[in-house]
Amino acid sequence: MTQDDTAQSAQLAAAALQKILKRRKNDDTIRFMYQGAAYDIASREERISVIRAITADYAAIHSACVSAAMEQWMQNGCKGKRPRPLPGDAALLEALANAILDEELTDRNEYKVSHTEYPFLSETQFRARRRRELALKIAEERGVDGHDYRLPTRKRRPQRDIGLRDREAHQHNRRQSAQYMRDTTPGEMVIYHVSRLNNFLST
Repeated sequence: MTQDDTAQSAQLAAAALQKILKRRKNDDTIRFMYQGAAYDIASREERISVIRAITADYAAIHSACVSAAMEQWMQNGCKGKRPRPLPGDAALLEALANAILDEELTDRNEYKVSHTEYPFLSETQFRARRRRELALKIAEERGVDGHDYRLPTRKRRPQRDIGLRDREAHQHNRRQSAQYMRDTTPGEMVIYHVSRLNNFLST
């Protein structure tokens, strides 16, 4: 017998319980049948009673499964590896716990944390709260006036920025060098003959 076999009946009961529990907001009385007994799961006390019965049945089946594996191992002369302990169904137990806390988990009041001493958050509410949280380090570094009082630190440039800066500097140096060579290169030599210049001036 596997873990799935031991938890099958309890899982079916828990799934039916969660499915019918969604009508709690609309119906004052919700009838739920388990092992021939009727429970009004709109009431937390009745819901705890049926969950206690489901848990007891699951624990009995689980214990019987573990004991059967141990007995078979002992009958074989304790040969081979000892049977591994069969872990409990964490998903089943979590579903039953959520059914008990249905009123708290389905409360969509956004001020539930501030109005309740010990609030229970659903997974969605917990993720939303974690997204809005800030580190305590911010309170140490930022004052009530909004200024940041952290000690200034020099920002280290990434290698990508350093490479880009070097390429731009090399291109700029090449352009400047070419311009300097053009400006300092001697111009074309012009030869003047003095005799021709005198004749030109005399005329």
